[in-house]
Amino acid sequence: FTPPELAPLELTWWPLARDCTYYALTLITLSVWFGATTPDAITWWEATLQFLLYLGYVLVMYYNDDLEEFVASKLSAKTRRDTVAPLFAVEGPPVAQPKIDEGDEKAETTRPRAPSLSRGESVRFEPSVPASRKYP
Repeated sequence: FTPPELAPLELTWWPLARDCTYYALTLITLSVWFGATTPDAITWWEATLQFLLYLGYVLVMYYNDDLEEFVASKLSAKTRRDTVAPLFAVEGPPVAQPKIDEGDEKAETTRPRAPSLSRGESVRFEPSVPASRKYP
């Protein structure tokens, strides 16, 4: 449930990546404890380490914004934005472009442009229906 003042809720890649990474780490340690160290039992020191991993997650959540900024800066340093392929392509009938006069000085500014995003922004997709199309 999203409160009306926060709707629409926009999500980014970070929470999923953060939580899945930490969850995988804790499952790996648990499988090592349960499968290799002491099969069929968890000792007190293994349980203590699992609890410390939980406290580590609380610490990660406390420094979440700083950690996200750090990871994003490291990823953007390795990957150039102009070389990243789009996640999907929209297919369909061609959209009619507005007619532009040869002598129009605003010709460049009246053409539709692709959206650009900066860090922390997300894309909100809304279907567009031509004005000439009417529904029953």
